[in-house]
Amino acid sequence: MVSIEVNVNSSVGNLANMPRDLIERGLDLTAQDLINNLMVNSPVDHGLLKQWAVTESDDLSRTIQSPAEYAEYVNYGTTSHWVQPVFTNALHWDGHFSKGHFVGGIQARHFVEDSIEQTLPRIQEFFTINGD
Repeated sequence: MVSIEVNVNSSVGNLANMPRDLIERGLDLTAQDLINNLMVNSPVDHGLLKQWAVTESDDLSRTIQSPAEYAEYVNYGTTSHWVQPVFTNALHWDGHFSKGHFVGGIQARHFVEDSIEQTLPRIQEFFTINGD
């Protein structure tokens, strides 16, 4: 599972000097914008990979995750590998039983990084009073 944590201290400055309601609003807006970007950039039309949500929240952070266990493989890709059955007649491939099969990898999409990059320029405005 892919878990995202964006450190806004480098974009905003010291959060300890800001009013609590401004911090919470800024974190919520940042999380909402990142979730929107993740949903748009996820390389599927529907399904679990489009269901990003805040799964943990505290005073100074938000954790965003997808329920899709395969999100990591889609984002980072996989290498080609050999699939071999434990039992000789267990792997049925192209109409016949196989003693093994070479499976091509998945090309990395890096949609999570792209979504973060789209969100970063807006973080400062999320932590200003009334969005000004």
